[in-house]
Amino acid sequence: KFDPIPTRDYYALYGVFNSSTEQTVPLPRTGPADKDYEDYVKGLRAREEKLEQTFRAKRDALADRLRVKTPEYLLAVLDVAKLPSEEFYAIMGPDDLNPAIVRQWEAFIFKARESFHPVFAPWHAYAAVGEKDFAAKAAGVYQKLASDGDPSRRVNPLVLQAFVGPPPASMREVARRYGDVFVEIAKAWREVTNAAAANKATAPTTLDPNQEPIRQILFGSNSPASVPNGAVVDIEWFFDEGARVELSKLQAEVDRWIIKAPGAPPHSVILADRPSPKNARVLLRGNPANKGEEVPRQFLAVVAGAERKPFAHGSGRLEMAQAIASSDNPLTARVMVNRVWLHHFGAGLVSTPSDFGTRCEPPSHPELLDWLAARFMAGGWSIMQLHRLIMLSSVYQQTSDENGASAVTDANNRLLGRMSRQRLDFEAMRDSLLFASGELDPQVGGKPVELFTTPFSNRRTVYGYIDRQFLPGVFRVFDFANPDLHAPQRSDTTVPQQALFFMNSPFVADRARALVNRRELQAVSKPSDRIQRLHQILYQRPATAKQVALGLAFLQSARTEPPEPPTRPVLTQWRYGWGEYDATTRRVKSFEALPHFTGEAWQGGAQWPDAKLGWVQLTAEGGHAGNDRQHAAIRRWIAPRDVTVNISGTARHEYQEGDGITARIVSSRAGSLGFWTLHNNKAETKAESIEVKAGDTIDFVVDFHANLNTDMFKWSPVIQSADSTAADATEWNAKKDFGGPPPTPARALTAWESYAQTLLLANEFLFVD
Repeated sequence: KFDPIPTRDYYALYGVFNSSTEQTVPLPRTGPADKDYEDYVKGLRAREEKLEQTFRAKRDALADRLRVKTPEYLLAVLDVAKLPSEEFYAIMGPDDLNPAIVRQWEAFIFKARESFHPVFAPWHAYAAVGEKDFAAKAAGVYQKLASDGDPSRRVNPLVLQAFVGPPPASMREVARRYGDVFVEIAKAWREVTNAAAANKATAPTTLDPNQEPIRQILFGSNSPASVPNGAVVDIEWFFDEGARVELSKLQAEVDRWIIKAPGAPPHSVILADRPSPKNARVLLRGNPANKGEEVPRQFLAVVAGAERKPFAHGSGRLEMAQAIASSDNPLTARVMVNRVWLHHFGAGLVSTPSDFGTRCEPPSHPELLDWLAARFMAGGWSIMQLHRLIMLSSVYQQTSDENGASAVTDANNRLLGRMSRQRLDFEAMRDSLLFASGELDPQVGGKPVELFTTPFSNRRTVYGYIDRQFLPGVFRVFDFANPDLHAPQRSDTTVPQQALFFMNSPFVADRARALVNRRELQAVSKPSDRIQRLHQILYQRPATAKQVALGLAFLQSARTEPPEPPTRPVLTQWRYGWGEYDATTRRVKSFEALPHFTGEAWQGGAQWPDAKLGWVQLTAEGGHAGNDRQHAAIRRWIAPRDVTVNISGTARHEYQEGDGITARIVSSRAGSLGFWTLHNNKAETKAESIEVKAGDTIDFVVDFHANLNTDMFKWSPVIQSADSTAADATEWNAKKDFGGPPPTPARALTAWESYAQTLLLANEFLFVD
């Protein structure tokens, strides 16, 4: 924000990306098509066709409603600049004016100002008068438009006719007269199309030459009174809640099929140009409802200079990339070589790798930075050559030993008098553990994998699955970059949790076991020789005599100490399953545990819906009812002792589609404790002073109401012991306690495994020296 980047330049670049859109595309197949792939293609086409048909129907229905309201939208255009952003973006119902359509009309009319527009020329002429002198000058506007003899400036006669007689008193009356003309043309076109349909004509007859330009504004492919083609990715701006939910569900089915279908090929998310790239307009004071001048898509003036030209091809992304990676751009090559230098040395020649602006620190070696940048460009921008150049240099090959003189004059090694020690980041550390144990999977590419669920994956950490909303705590402990923020450089912290991870993590313990079981170690029987082999594997050097003696003493003490008993898994009181509620006995007739846990949900199998158990699913916050009454979703609580409890919670069904769900609380001792029917609403689900004995169950049962349609629900009840003052007062929270199957008890480490884990704890393993 401190650099000379004007607001216009920001919107020039914004226009490039606003003219682009994300697409998910399959990668080319290399092998022949098999049955799985044919089934995938068939299933994908069916889901995409259903999505497209539904979207087209919703879009056409919405367009019909929008054209009827054209007069109201034209009036709303006059108020766009006056609306505060929070009001402009308020949630709209199906019969309210849609803010996105108001913006489209405003943009369309604004665009028509660039050159003489036969339909909207009167609008712009009256708007130019201004509110103060409108009454006095409005009559002259009509006279000037009607008397202009230039054929290239001929106003549409139907629009001009609307202003015959008394002049309009304000721009609002101008908008109303336009609205009347548009409504008449829309009515005429419907009569023509209805007549053509009745006569079974192959195509509707066009309107007369004066009506056709107005019809194109209302019914054309770029009409501001319709949802743009391809806007399914932006449905939240155009459709009401019910349509958004329905389209989102269909899109989710397409995405889920691409991800989980057995024959699905690998896919990539790419950026593609929109069919009709558009320049952006400056948002005055950042208000999306208050648009100012239009700016062309082009590169930054401070870099490109005064002779820069607007981008002319598509969105302009290619031209922008060429401008960035240009030898005339003084920044890009310097930034890139500084990033590579940072990678190898732990610190860049410029200490702020993403800020080369006026407020950054100057480079420690400016001539070296310029020389590397020049060599980088001369070598065809080859990063491989840049790596080779740096790594073969004498400065890279220096020792890390302290130099007595430089330790005083250059304590931070800014002048590179030696090679700084560097600690491995989390990804390199985890990969090093797997490499040392002989388990690292070198496969390149593929889908992301869970890193912290058992059995632990051996894939490289770069392929770990990252959930931005639920980033595992291990990542944060080891300074993993926040995936929601720009992070040019990671911080290095030393906190107790890092050491605790190495001492207590099942992942590290498993690597110690695998390390000891490596074939080259098992082949060595003499303890001192095995210690030497361990040091060679982990530290790439022989052990000293002292280290051998310490290792032997450690092994002896570990053998004499009693082994730690294996930890027992903690069993939660909650169970997750499906079954049937018996209305006659008012109790649950059957209960079967759901067999598959995804890490976030219990369900019938890896694919959802499951071929056998269907849609039934339970998550921490809710779930989905099953396909029939025999497959209701049941969250079961088992009483651990005799106790009186209170039950609380809120059951929600948040969709207009379908007919809703039924939710029940059922006690194995007392029967039904509560019953609620929900459709796009919620209910407090309370039951107080319920007496249970050890082993009794309380079931939270969810069925569809009458038909299987949009039966997702949210319901995470809480059970509390009634006496909150007692020492054994307890709370069982369905959301907090939610989890998968209990882990298998871990086997205690042997003496050699404990020794191997101790060596993995050492700084020598975690630092590049």
